[in-house]
Amino acid sequence: MFQLTYVSAARVGLSWADVDAIAVAARRNNHCNHITGLLVHDGARFLQVIEGERESVESLYSRIRADPRHVDPAVVTARAVTERAFSAWDLACQEVVTADDSRSFALAIEDRIAEVSDRTLRMLFANFLAQRPARTAHAA
Repeated sequence: MFQLTYVSAARVGLSWADVDAIAVAARRNNHCNHITGLLVHDGARFLQVIEGERESVESLYSRIRADPRHVDPAVVTARAVTERAFSAWDLACQEVVTADDSRSFALAIEDRIAEVSDRTLRMLFANFLAQRPARTAHAA
């Protein structure tokens, strides 16, 4: 089993429809390719964990890197793991409507990662949440 985590910046002008399209396509394709994970979008950045067979994960990340809906993707971790952290999720999705929902956004993400046993992943998501911009838009 292989797990890759990356961060990237959302393209300026990325719409909710764009992020929803990413989530819909990812769920369909990830299921077919036995890939699981979590994608978080805070209105300005993405943080995603993808996990599955190494070849499938690396192929997906190659496509992600070429996607014009974000810029500057950077791998945070790429490693062999003994089990999936997000085994039940083709892709988790949570929408947050306004900056007033900032606390709801954080709680939704904290709920999604609460059962993850990997401290490194929990720390990555906690740091991502702590550094999120004032304008929170979407978690997918």
